[in-house]
Amino acid sequence: MELDELKQTWSDHARKLDRVLSLNLQSLKMAQVDKTESALARFKAFRLFEMLVGLLILIPLGFYIAHRISIPTLAIPAFIFAASVLVPVIANLRQLILLGQISYADPVTSIQRKLEEIKLHFLRSFRLPVLMLPLYMAYVVLGFNLLFGVDILARGDATFLWVNLAISLIFLAPAIWVLRNLSFTNIDNPVIRVLVHGNGGKQMIAAFEFLKALQEFEEEGQNGTWAHKG
Repeated sequence: MELDELKQTWSDHARKLDRVLSLNLQSLKMAQVDKTESALARFKAFRLFEMLVGLLILIPLGFYIAHRISIPTLAIPAFIFAASVLVPVIANLRQLILLGQISYADPVTSIQRKLEEIKLHFLRSFRLPVLMLPLYMAYVVLGFNLLFGVDILARGDATFLWVNLAISLIFLAPAIWVLRNLSFTNIDNPVIRVLVHGNGGKQMIAAFEFLKALQEFEEEGQNGTWAHKG
């Protein structure tokens, strides 16, 4: 009888321990989900702010192009600049839509898949602005025209144009390097880190880390349950 009572007591303690462990695991999950949601909320704020700034640039830029459409030396640089702004705006809109589709009640793997898709759009949004590095003259042309009313391409002498062409070709190498190395796996590189972290990528990385920890908690909980059942 004492042995039966001991077994019963042990069984009761085991059930209580399972409940405590289950509650602790649930608390840890909720904490990680909250951290993930908070990190993605900050990332979303970056995307929204960048999109709004882009729209505020594109609206007057559209009027600028419309009034100078017959002047190629001004219209072409303006089109190039507009494209470099429009592509990130579209990418940000796409990321905001994808962020709105995330349900934190879904399994961790489902959230991670959606974040992977957002991450791809995030990195792609850098590509055209990076390619603008060798085309920096578009900014120079627009700057001179807006500030001083000068069409620098039409009035600049041959030496000025050739020098800037040479500088553009020099900038081509670092632009290609950035495009080839722009990845979260290269985040230890100081150049890549500045580009990614400075554009909200730090919050994306944090969200991935929180989800990874949450997945590990879930796996440990499942393994513990299976071990107990065995």
